[in-house]
Amino acid sequence: MTLKRTQDRKTANLPTKNGKQSKIANAFSLPAGRDFSCPGATDFCNSICYAGKLEKLYKGFREVVLHNFNALKDLSAAGMYDELFVMIDAFRAECDKWNAPKTFRIHADGDFFNSAYYIAWGAVVSANPDIHFWAYTRVEDAALYLHGCNLDNLSLYFSADPENIHVAKSLKAFGINIAMVAKTFAEGKDEFPKATRCPEQTKALPLITENGGACITCGLCVKGRKDVLFSVTKK
Repeated sequence: MTLKRTQDRKTANLPTKNGKQSKIANAFSLPAGRDFSCPGATDFCNSICYAGKLEKLYKGFREVVLHNFNALKDLSAAGMYDELFVMIDAFRAECDKWNAPKTFRIHADGDFFNSAYYIAWGAVVSANPDIHFWAYTRVEDAALYLHGCNLDNLSLYFSADPENIHVAKSLKAFGINIAMVAKTFAEGKDEFPKATRCPEQTKALPLITENGGACITCGLCVKGRKDVLFSVTKK
């Protein structure tokens, strides 16, 4: 079962000529929720999960993420590695074709659902040093493992919210970047005073332009420069 990449305007590494859509699918997605790929999901994140809402809204997207999950869930780490590597190799070829930056988002939807899976991703990232990957996770073990791999081409964030803040702060002590989501930016700032507000959420950057998606234009998370804040209310 060939894995399917997904498109996300915010993370687009190459937009269409009109600057409204992503030309290259530079993300990988799995179905959200504790019953699927999100063992670290909190009640807070379940209540605000934008990816889960997209799955309900767009049947085609739901079919893609379920396809990916079913293709991987019963494989060994080696088997997952093989499938993921083929997908990333196709992504590289497409970037070369269009002379696009090789930046890839691990999980526009979903998370690291078991140890074999995050071990496989660690190996894939290591084997593709010409591609820069970035990922957010609520899975503590995945964050510790991938951080410990010391991968220069992976920007990793632990996704924090009011319910798992204690885990986030313990991981911060290891040097892992934090992506904090709270009801307001002020509430997130109370927990991580040095964190920067997502400029797309504050409307300092548009979602996508002819230069690329907001994430690529900003570079904060993509390059893993520092902690970042997200707000449910965007206030």
